[in-house]
Amino acid sequence: MELESPLPSALASVICPLLPEHIPLMSKTLGRGHAKYFRKHMPLQRSKRGIVLVALHHDRPVGGLFVLREPADERIVRQELPGVPILHQLWVKEDMRRRTIGTQLLKAAHEQLREFGHSHVALGVDVHNKDAIRLYERLGYERLEGRRWGQRMVAGRSFREQPERPTAYELMVLDLQNNDRTRFWGPPTSWRNSQPVRAAFSARITQPAQ
Repeated sequence: MELESPLPSALASVICPLLPEHIPLMSKTLGRGHAKYFRKHMPLQRSKRGIVLVALHHDRPVGGLFVLREPADERIVRQELPGVPILHQLWVKEDMRRRTIGTQLLKAAHEQLREFGHSHVALGVDVHNKDAIRLYERLGYERLEGRRWGQRMVAGRSFREQPERPTAYELMVLDLQNNDRTRFWGPPTSWRNSQPVRAAFSARITQPAQ
C-alpha cells in the first residue's frame, strides 16, 4: 500500500545532521531539555555509533531524531532483535506537527541506515500514544505482539508532588528493504542533497575525536 499524498499543509523542511551551531536555536524552539538530549548524543554520530538528525524550517530547528546503532539498553530488544538499531527519539515542535516533518526525519534516517548496511530498525512506543502508533504503522512498522517492556515513571514535576504511573512500551520493527513506505514519500530528503551542509558535516566527522 502506497502512502497518501502529502497534506496541503506539508512543509518541505531541510533534514541534516545535527551540528553544534544548531543547539542554541534548538533550545529556543524545542526546549532546553530536548536540545540537551540531542547534544548529548552528538558524539555517537561522529563515531558512527548513532544517527542524530535535525529538521530545519527557515534555518530554525523544528524537529529532531536519534537512532542508536549500538546494542540497545532494553534487554527485550537485544534478545528479540540482536544487532538492530533502535530509534530512541523522534520529536517535532508542537505547532509544526501533522505537516510531514516527522516522516521526513524518518525517511532520512532510513536512508542512512540502509547505507550503513542495516536491514531493519526498531523502536519502542508508549502503548497509550495511539497517534504515534498509527504513524509508524502507516510508514510500515509492525508491532511485535506480546513484546512489551515497562517502567515506573513520574507523571508530573517531581516525585514528591505527583504519584507514579506505570508506562508500558510496545516494540515495533520496520523491514527497511521490503516494507519502508517512506520511500514513496516524495524525493529523498536527507542531508546529501544539500552540498554546503554535506561539506560542513564531512569536515566535522573527519576531525580527530577529542
